[in-house]
Amino acid sequence: MKKELLFILFIILLFFAIHGFQINTTSILEDATIDLNVHDTYFVIPKVYYWTYTLLFLFSICYLIRILVLRFANRLANYIYVIVNALLIVWLIFEIHALNVLFRDFQQNSIEIDQLFYYFFYFITTALIFSVIFEVYVLYKVWNQKQETSKIHTK
Repeated sequence: MKKELLFILFIILLFFAIHGFQINTTSILEDATIDLNVHDTYFVIPKVYYWTYTLLFLFSICYLIRILVLRFANRLANYIYVIVNALLIVWLIFEIHALNVLFRDFQQNSIEIDQLFYYFFYFITTALIFSVIFEVYVLYKVWNQKQETSKIHTK
């Protein structure tokens, strides 16, 4: 249990290190936006969405590496990964829905869509598919661990 808390603390410190150690909550929760300029496309992302997605993605990747290195031996790490990855899947579904609405609005107004935007949409959709597949695989491994431990205890 202590190792998991230290690992979670490490991930949170890594998260803040990526974003320049902005520790105060007002910088995280304010209604500011992050502006990304890619070639001639200008993306404006609310800061809360960016921070949430970054934190979920970082937790998911770190715990993915952890459960693969430990070969699914740490049950608590498996459960944390399943929960965080489920939240990431919900977040990706939200993003795909938002992009679909944006595509529809662009097509109704006859606005030309940059090819990079389509690639981003395909990347998110592919990430969602792989996340769901691996989530099912991890749940299968956790279920098999439960079955094996219950067989051991009944003998």
